[in-house]
Amino acid sequence: MSTSTQRDQELFRILLYRNDATELFVETSPLGFRLPAATIPRHTRVAEELTAAIKKSWSLETYCLFTLPASTPGYAVLETCDREARHPAGLSWIPPDSLPSEAFQDPADFAAVRTSQGTLDQYRRGLRSGTFGRPGWLPIVVEWAGAQAEAAGLRLTSQFRQLNASPAFSLIRFETNGAAIWFKAVGEPNLREYSITLELAKYFPAFVPRVIAMRDDWNGWLAVEAEGNHLNENSGMEVWTRVVAALAEMQIASFGQTLHLLNTGCRDARICTLLELVEPFVEVMVELMERQTKELPPALSRSELRNLQTQLQDTLSEAADSEIPNAIGHLDFNPGNILANHNGCVFLDWSEGCVGHPFLTFQYLLQHLRRLHNEDNSWESAITSTYLNNWRSFVSPKEITKALNVSPLLAVFAYAGSLDAWHNPERRTRPEVAGYFRSLTRRMKRETDRWVGHETAGYVPCLR
Repeated sequence: MSTSTQRDQELFRILLYRNDATELFVETSPLGFRLPAATIPRHTRVAEELTAAIKKSWSLETYCLFTLPASTPGYAVLETCDREARHPAGLSWIPPDSLPSEAFQDPADFAAVRTSQGTLDQYRRGLRSGTFGRPGWLPIVVEWAGAQAEAAGLRLTSQFRQLNASPAFSLIRFETNGAAIWFKAVGEPNLREYSITLELAKYFPAFVPRVIAMRDDWNGWLAVEAEGNHLNENSGMEVWTRVVAALAEMQIASFGQTLHLLNTGCRDARICTLLELVEPFVEVMVELMERQTKELPPALSRSELRNLQTQLQDTLSEAADSEIPNAIGHLDFNPGNILANHNGCVFLDWSEGCVGHPFLTFQYLLQHLRRLHNEDNSWESAITSTYLNNWRSFVSPKEITKALNVSPLLAVFAYAGSLDAWHNPERRTRPEVAGYFRSLTRRMKRETDRWVGHETAGYVPCLR
């Protein structure tokens, strides 16, 4: 395997259990036991890739519970779906609780087994929170999902696909005799997604997947799979225009419900709230710029940051007088969270649902459009026109132009301000986090420079 290929792969040792974690799957040899391993692509869904690799290698149906903490990196804990699962030659099911350390070739494997056993026991006894860290949770979910599916006129088959997993989070696609259904459960820091999803399904059913059941004790719900495809470089302009038209329709339909949506858990991205964030945010950015050790790109000076602060405050103060009302929005509005079909589209994954200026969400989608079709400005023009046409019955052309001028800058600030890390002194000083915030701040500076330099000409800046 080449060095570049190795960098693109991640190795996991597999702690695969059966029968309430009383038996462990191990490789056997004259030198001792060894945990089996699987290599998966980096930056992919670990649960999905590991279960697929195990099925390919050993023909075992499994599901993931959790990965071990950073102190024991590269180990994943899974269970088999079959209590009588057989083992191929060279592998065995063994009781792990009575094995001495010398039974394993690698002492790290023995330590990982002990850590996983202790962790599983804590989940069993309720000493750790997280339904999906306990052995045997999948059959319970399947039984519940099957009953709910039957009530909706569907019947589960034996086929399922686990995409994401952690003790408090689960995402599984179940196949049925009709449309597939998705089970999703959430925990911190995305707990708000549960209440937001249920409210949107209730008040805006045309724009989100149909929810057929929910479980408060799991913060989980079942939704029927929506038809359509995610936006990508092959999606035609008519698909993009259909998406932005649906976005505007949903936002307009949310007028008058924004306080309720905030109480439901949507992030507060209203202009008045953003205005309060400017000064403390810039103070943190001063600190992070002064910590920068690289020469390039150059750190922004204290005076440049103070000018940015003034520009943000002035822009937000002006936007506060806009005729455009607050509406439902999405701070992570990207092609992966959109399914488009011939009749319209639905929007997914509302953990970053917000209430604020509606044009900010549109700016996030424009950014993705530019990445996919940067060579053709006609796409952006057509899609922008479609989106704005929906607002002309409510807002004057002058207000629309003014809002469009400032929304690229405000979209970057709203996104940066929504990130929890800048409030946390320990997290924000980590090199990768500090670098990301510095990058976002430079981007705001570029937007203010474009706007100030072209304001008199009526220039509409781009969020780049």
